[in-house]
Amino acid sequence: MTDLKTPRSPLPATLNADSVCGDTMFAISSSTNLAETTDQLESVNKLKAALHDDPNVAISEQGYAWTPSEFDVGKDKTQFRRYEEACETVKAFYREQHEKQTVAHNLKARQAFQSRVRVEMTVWQALQKLDTLVDDSDPDTSLSQIEHLLQTAEAIRRDGKPRWMQLVGLIHDLGKLLIFFGAEGQWDVVGDTFPVGCAFDKRNVLSESFKLNPDYSDPMYSTECGMYTPECGLDHVMLSWGHDEYMLVRYLAGVARFANA
Repeated sequence: MTDLKTPRSPLPATLNADSVCGDTMFAISSSTNLAETTDQLESVNKLKAALHDDPNVAISEQGYAWTPSEFDVGKDKTQFRRYEEACETVKAFYREQHEKQTVAHNLKARQAFQSRVRVEMTVWQALQKLDTLVDDSDPDTSLSQIEHLLQTAEAIRRDGKPRWMQLVGLIHDLGKLLIFFGAEGQWDVVGDTFPVGCAFDKRNVLSESFKLNPDYSDPMYSTECGMYTPECGLDHVMLSWGHDEYMLVRYLAGVARFANA
């Protein structure tokens, strides 16, 4: 995987995020104790079973649990995320993203991220910077990103959620700052995330446009598992590069720095 132009070999079984993203530390350790993991899964299953009996908790068909929101209870959620009916700006964004988010680009983007000189700013300065950005991938809002973040935090506060969750709502899209520091375009920063290096799933947003991607017809990358070993686990899968992973990388780096201080 050293040749960024023609990365042909599958990811090794021992590959984790450190080998792709440098100081990224979100891979699950191969030394995780199996018995401990089993105990943790059992605890989660007991918690999920208890949630089914809680009248204040909703359970989705997929098994996800959450406390229903109160202030927007009257909103018709089916009217959101309707990409097929979105404006041309949204559709054009996904055509470009799906065409350009190749394995080669993702390897290059991660290497460039590690070598880039970073700007230091406060959280509020970062929020103000985002006042000039409107996310072209979002079919439901034309607000600037600072408005979106403040709106999200306020909605969480109004819904009675804890302060830590309000903070998460405020900063959850700060990774979109990438657009101002070396990104090749919005397609390189925002939008839905998907695995690269294997066949593109038809359940992805506007999936027909993946046919424009050079990897779509690649002999290796177009197969179900592509460059991955079957059942290798998500910690070995490379997702399309963007603001979500960037935010995670910076957060984990900050946690590690404080822990070692």
